[in-house]
Amino acid sequence: MLLELNISNFALIDSLKINFNQGLNILTGETGAGKSIIIDALGLILGQRANRESIRQGQKKMIIEALFQVIPHNQSRIQNLLEEKGIDMEEDYTMIMTRELTNNGKSICRINGRIVPVSTMKELGELLVDIHGQHEHQSLLHWETHKELLDSYGGDTIGELSSETKKHYQQYKNVQKSLEELIQDDMYLERQKDIIKFQVVEIEEAKLKESEEELLEERRNLLVNAEKLFQNANQAYELLYGRIDGQASIYDQLSQALDCIEKISTIDSGMKSVLDQLNNAFIQVEDVSFAIRDYNEDMEFNPQELDQIEKRLSTINDLKRKYGGSIEEILLYKQEQQKKLLRIENKNDEIEKLQMNMKKCWQDYITVSQKLSSTRHIIAKQLEDNIIKELRSLGMEKAQFKVNIQTSEKYASDNGIDKIEFLISTNLGQEARPLIKIASGGEISRIMLAFKTILANVDKKETLIFDEVDTGISGRTAQVVAEKMAKIAKTYQVICITHLPQLASMADTHYLIEKKIENNETRTNIYELLTKEQTGELARMLGGAELTTLTLSHAKEMLHMAKQIKSNLK
Repeated sequence: MLLELNISNFALIDSLKINFNQGLNILTGETGAGKSIIIDALGLILGQRANRESIRQGQKKMIIEALFQVIPHNQSRIQNLLEEKGIDMEEDYTMIMTRELTNNGKSICRINGRIVPVSTMKELGELLVDIHGQHEHQSLLHWETHKELLDSYGGDTIGELSSETKKHYQQYKNVQKSLEELIQDDMYLERQKDIIKFQVVEIEEAKLKESEEELLEERRNLLVNAEKLFQNANQAYELLYGRIDGQASIYDQLSQALDCIEKISTIDSGMKSVLDQLNNAFIQVEDVSFAIRDYNEDMEFNPQELDQIEKRLSTINDLKRKYGGSIEEILLYKQEQQKKLLRIENKNDEIEKLQMNMKKCWQDYITVSQKLSSTRHIIAKQLEDNIIKELRSLGMEKAQFKVNIQTSEKYASDNGIDKIEFLISTNLGQEARPLIKIASGGEISRIMLAFKTILANVDKKETLIFDEVDTGISGRTAQVVAEKMAKIAKTYQVICITHLPQLASMADTHYLIEKKIENNETRTNIYELLTKEQTGELARMLGGAELTTLTLSHAKEMLHMAKQIKSNLK
């Protein structure tokens, strides 16, 4: 239930606070006073599209805040949704929803202080409030909306089958898409087949090995620098073991030093360890010298080997340029191309599998759609009876209402294979025809009210909002609609904008909306009317701006009668 609505800098409203009550909340005021602005503001709280043009002129942002009290029968649904979104429910089951819009177009939504996407506001709003605006009169005329209304009336019975139908339809469309992509891909691959084969053969003939490139680069480096290596190794050998310009080598000098230390150690045993170290150095120099000699003797410069390595590296680089930055990537590319070839070779089998799968998915979809259609026929009969009953209570005693269901695969969609259209006959003996061809504005209002009355019992909305539901009605029909609205308000919170004094007289709480000019600015204000003030407003609605004894008397009588009627409502 909506307890409070705060509006700041929205359209003609600079700051407005409205406390709503249980029962029938009526909003009245002269045309242009801003009654629908309040409904529009509430619509933004419930996730409707925001437009920065709605920000009050000269202001940087608008803020709309609504306080709800979740009633017991809706608490588990609301709490489950909030928990799913990571939002805490207050212990007293109150909930604050806030919408802020800046003049640069930035929109911020909050639930209980937590920032949420607007989709969450909309999802939550659909569980709390049903807004019936003037545009819905027109939507009822179009058969495209009738399936949704019938399914809403069907509740969980239809909802489960509808979800199952959507699931199977989506499965069918997914397989269909895969098949189309495969056929298109197959046509492309067929054209590329020779190219792919050439690429695979080229890579296979190269007989690439992982780490091969590194080994070749290393060997190439040795061959290219063979002469330099030989010269340096030879010089090192001569220094260690040979003689350069008649000078003793390191090996010879160590030999001489070793003789000297050996003579010392025969006299001074303390030099024994030095002798051992020097002897080890002598042996190591000899070993290193022989290793360098062997290295030089084994080294040979083979121009043919270098040429082969250069060609091999050129082949590898050419393949890298075409197929990948390394041998590993080239081999991986080959595997991918081999898979493509396999797909081409097995394309007929794969296409056949998808075609069979698509056929099965379609049959599954048709089966569940037929169940949905059969259930809709059953629900449609119940809806017909209940709508006729409601229309009778709304003064359309001779009305006949039919739900025309045409079932055909040509209507296939994610919501089944039915085309559903509401037909009505408003006069005895008249053939039932589409609403758009036969119903007047007042009849459309009553038909929509009949739907709202019935659907309110199905979807368990807490608050019903009607924006000028009285379009096109007057006289006795207006009184019937007023009594129906009062009856609905016995079970639900109803907020209604109206021009009808009959409906306004039924108010449990009556609000007057006025537009005033203050300091050269237009502002919209709202007041909760006391009994005396309500009498004056009813008199205005009955007779215009001039209040007379007659209109005031009539207004008092209407309020008295309304009180009696409401006391007898069950």
